[in-house]
Amino acid sequence: MELAAGLRESGRLPLPFELLRTLEAKGVLNRRNVTREEISSKLHGLKTKFLSAINKGGPGHKSRDQKLYELSKEVWPELLLKAPELI
Repeated sequence: MELAAGLRESGRLPLPFELLRTLEAKGVLNRRNVTREEISSKLHGLKTKFLSAINKGGPGHKSRDQKLYELSKEVWPELLLKAPELI
C-alpha cells in the first residue's frame, strides 16, 4: 500500500496530491482523471472504516476487510492506542 510505504520512507503520510502523483506514475489507477479531492475522500472513507472496525473489536470476516484492517494498522497506528488489545 502506497500510504504505508510513504509513511515508512518519510515518517509521515503522503498528502493526497503526492499519493495521486505516485499512483499515476506507477500506472495503478483503474481510471483516468482521478482528482486529489477523490483521493482525499477515499482516504477519509478508509480511515472511517478502520475506526468503525476498531470500535467493533476488529475486522469483519471477509478477507478483504481483514487485509484493509492490517494495512490500516500500518497507516494509522495511533488510532489503536485507545484499543491496544486489537494490535
